[in-house]
Amino acid sequence: MIRRLFVLALSLLLCGPALAEAPFSLSGRISIRQQDQAYHGTLSWRHTAHTDELTLSGPLGQGAAELRRDGEHAVLQLPNGERHEADTLQELADRLFGASLPIASLPDWIRGVAPDAQRDEQNRPRRLVTPDYWTIEWLRYDDDGRPQLLSLESQDVGVRLRIDSWIDSADDTANAAGATP
Repeated sequence: MIRRLFVLALSLLLCGPALAEAPFSLSGRISIRQQDQAYHGTLSWRHTAHTDELTLSGPLGQGAAELRRDGEHAVLQLPNGERHEADTLQELADRLFGASLPIASLPDWIRGVAPDAQRDEQNRPRRLVTPDYWTIEWLRYDDDGRPQLLSLESQDVGVRLRIDSWIDSADDTANAAGATP
């Protein structure tokens, strides 16, 4: 069951194409519950239009699982040494978890891009219910207006994501070129 929670966490946080393809990097904490099982850990995610690199660790930094996606395939490396590959992240998630996950929209939701969402008084996304019965709530924003606390719920799964730090796309591009922010 823990393997499934790792796969769920990684699948929920990575995607295919996004509406707003601005790159980002973030780090934070994640909590996932499924039936009577729960997982709490930390994450580090670097996203571009064509690649994703995500590391998910236990609360004390142990047991890191890594998922990488590029234009050609997705690879999941679990803490126990298991390695899984597929042509797409959706295919990998379907094979390993066997559930309908809103993978393609997640980078947008993480950034607060949700044109159909209910809005708050500052016109930021507050709540969205998808056609496949996921409810996404933006519970808190940071001082720069970026999402800081999100909740994703389905009938079977609950995910809470606390984003502790963001690296803006301009900073991320500079870092990729070897500069320091």
